[in-house]
Amino acid sequence: MPLYCVAQKDMSESPTKRSSVPVLGGSSSPDEAIFLADNLVILSNKPTTVQTVIKIDLPRPRNYKMLTSAKAFKYRKKAMELLHGEAMKSFAISK
Repeated sequence: MPLYCVAQKDMSESPTKRSSVPVLGGSSSPDEAIFLADNLVILSNKPTTVQTVIKIDLPRPRNYKMLTSAKAFKYRKKAMELLHGEAMKSFAISK
């Protein structure tokens, strides 16, 4: 994760504390998504649908050291397995 992302995240305790409106963000980095999200939504490839929603149960405020915890590793592993499965389906379709 780029250093500027870590610094920016440490400055904001929680996006939801500033607003009662839900915040939707996108990321190609599982670590960044786990750090920021309360719910990590994994999308399928074409046709794009919600494949699964992973509830991120890490305390707030969060800091970058949490990404080395066993819980964060569990979330990252599950997300990467799902994303890898979608990537492999995509390669199979393109043959």
